[in-house]
Amino acid sequence: MISDILFVIKTLVLSLLIVAVLQIKVKDVTVESRVTTWFYSSSVPKHIQAAASGGALAIENAFKYSKESLRNLFSSSSRNSSAVLSEK
Repeated sequence: MISDILFVIKTLVLSLLIVAVLQIKVKDVTVESRVTTWFYSSSVPKHIQAAASGGALAIENAFKYSKESLRNLFSSSSRNSSAVLSEK
């Protein structure tokens, strides 16, 4: 219990320290602004966007496949059950 509270306090202190450092101005521009500009001008966002697009496409394809499979499963079982009912 005490270790959990200490973990939360340490994490809070570290977060506040990071936020404070990011607000320091160097040549009238904050460190946060410099980091943001560097990040968007680097190739990192392109790789993240490519991975996210691939993940979204995989989810879309899985949804389409599942939907089609369920449609085929239920349409064939409903045909079989109606055929059985008409034979009786």
